[in-house]
Amino acid sequence: MNISDIAIYGILVLALLVFVGGMIGFLKAKSKASAIAGSISALLLCGGYFVTTSNQFNGIIAASAVVAILEVVFVIRLVKTQKFMPAGMILILCIIEQLLLAGALFTGVKH
Repeated sequence: MNISDIAIYGILVLALLVFVGGMIGFLKAKSKASAIAGSISALLLCGGYFVTTSNQFNGIIAASAVVAILEVVFVIRLVKTQKFMPAGMILILCIIEQLLLAGALFTGVKH
């Protein structure tokens, strides 16, 4: 398994975690915005994953864009709440995935 494979499967893992986080936000805080944002983000990440099945480069670029948006959102949330959980944890996971995606791009993915 190479870095591209790890990055691509990481897209699905992050999608699952973002979705679950949105659902937890809904259940604990009755936040419909969390449920909607988590679901949309997860769907967009899954879309990026499915694009990788036919064009790894484009799928990784798409997923990387979604992850970048999530990073901005969670930095803002972390600064606003000053609480590590959940924003800080998801931010760290997003940064790790972004590094994996960048590594996949720089090691040469199939177009």
